[in-house]
Amino acid sequence: MMTDAELTWKKVSEEAYLARGGFRRLMTRNFLLPNGKEVVMDITNTQTVVQVIAFTDDEHLLIVDQYRPGPEAIMSDIPGGYVEDSEDVAVAAERELLEETGYVPSQIKLIGETRPDGYSTLRKYTFLATGCKKVSEQSLDDNEFLRVREISLTDYVAIAAQAQTSSSVDGLFHYFHYIGKIL
Repeated sequence: MMTDAELTWKKVSEEAYLARGGFRRLMTRNFLLPNGKEVVMDITNTQTVVQVIAFTDDEHLLIVDQYRPGPEAIMSDIPGGYVEDSEDVAVAAERELLEETGYVPSQIKLIGETRPDGYSTLRKYTFLATGCKKVSEQSLDDNEFLRVREISLTDYVAIAAQAQTSSSVDGLFHYFHYIGKIL
C-alpha cells in the first residue's frame, strides 16, 4: 500500500485569475507529482458556504426553488449561501436561512463539513435548524429569485434522487448520519 508521502503532490506555484464575468474565481496550480512529472491544474477558488437543513415545528423541511444557470432548470435546494469575510459559519447559516426564507430557528447545530469538489477550494458546512418559524419576508440579493416551500423529508429525498437539486445531497447525507440512519 502506498504511503501518504507517496501519494502527495507538491505545489510548485499558484496564479489566480478571474473567469469571464467575475462570478467564479479561478486559479492555476502547478504541481510536482510523485513520479517527478509536473502538471498544471485549473482550480475553482470558492468562498466557504453554508447550507441549512431547516425543519418547522411540524417537521416540514424548508426548501427554496430557484433557477440555476448551469443545468438551466429550476432546482429545489435547502437554504444556504456564501459566508461573508470573517463571519462565523453558524452566524452565516442563520443569516442565510432568514434572508432566503424569512424563518428563524429555535436551535441550530453544525452537523457536517464537506469538500464536495476535488478541483475546488470549496468548504461547505451543513447545519441542522429546528423549530423554525416565519418571522419576516425574504430579504434577497438582486440576483436571487426564490420560492420557499415546506415539504416532507421523504418528498425531498425523492427530489434529490431525481436530480432536481443542485447542491443538497451532501447535506442530506450529513443529516441521515447525524440521526443515525447511516452508519
